Amino acid sequence: MDKKNRNTHLELAADIYILEKKNKEARAAYMGILNGADNKTLQRIYGKLMDSYKSEPRSAELEKIQNQVLAKGLEPYTTQIMIDRAKALLDSGKTTAAFDLAMKANGRDVARKYVRKPV
Repeated sequence: MDKKNRNTHLELAADIYILEKKNKEARAAYMGILNGADNKTLQRIYGKLMDSYKSEPRSAELEKIQNQVLAKGLEPYTTQIMIDRAKALLDSGKTTAAFDLAMKANGRDVARKYVRKPV
């Protein structure tokens, strides 16, 4: 099986694992797709990976994935991670650090395709 079909089948299998609440298996399958993936695929897979941690928001594994997303600059996830971290800093009373991070997120040049059009 060629690589494109392999990744398609692997992603579908991971999606089924998520539906069956087998997050560990799904995450392993998603991680297998990341090597050599193009930018569009990276965005989709990292989004699915982060969604699989909704029940574990303070997980060390989630933080590692978020750091990878930040390093790659994958939007819109990079900005959302920065906003979430700024909120956490604010909640913990670290107002200066929260403000600095929020300003950094606010100053990002996010492409128009990620901005929601007014209704």
